[in-house]
Amino acid sequence: MAGGFATAQYVYDCVEADGIVLPTKRRAYRRDTHGRPIMTQLMVSIDLSEVTFSREGSFT
Repeated sequence: MAGGFATAQYVYDCVEADGIVLPTKRRAYRRDTHGRPIMTQLMVSIDLSEVTFSREGSFT
């Protein structure tokens, strides 16, 4: 996902959907040579809302 460079990944704002707890926000920032996130270099931003799960088909 990082394309070959170091990233600092953050997930937060967890919600429960059908008994499963998951984060609704994800951020990935580039890291400097000391491993610290460079907060001005946001590489990935994902926000989820209205999370539900459904079961399609059958399992045997």
